[in-house]
Amino acid sequence: MKKVNSLLLIIMFFSVAQTATLYVNVKNTNGTLIQNAKVLLYDQNWGLLSTQYTNSSGKATFGSLNYGTYNYEVYYQGDAEEFWGSKENVQINSSSVTSDFTRFWPTHYSHSVSNPSPNVGDEVTIKVKVKNNSSFAINVKVVLWIDRDKVSSWDFNQTSVMSRL
Repeated sequence: MKKVNSLLLIIMFFSVAQTATLYVNVKNTNGTLIQNAKVLLYDQNWGLLSTQYTNSSGKATFGSLNYGTYNYEVYYQGDAEEFWGSKENVQINSSSVTSDFTRFWPTHYSHSVSNPSPNVGDEVTIKVKVKNNSSFAINVKVVLWIDRDKVSSWDFNQTSVMSRL
């Protein structure tokens, strides 16, 4: 009976998935931690799992995660909601993982679509504004990925010409 109980205890221990907490520290270009940044956590295939906002210490917390690979995006509401960037292939293989994210300029500032509900064959113009608050000029390109049918990962992409901001 003692062997059976020990065996059951071992089976129960190994059948419980290991879970972890991911901490994301969000910093501005000058290194200060940012409160109220929106952090979207995705699985390894970019399926959205959770959205958190950074606390007064600039930290977003995602708990009860299985060990594995994750991606995340960071946004901040300034003059408009700004996409600050993303981090891919964050490996979680211990009970607590901290990932530091630092915003760099330039960033996506806004975009507009000439026809948000086009029919097949309609021409659509998409304008993207990029903001650079750095003290120096920088070369940028905008890469646009569009998933029209929401079945595949994407079905159109285009990269702009290099511009100096």
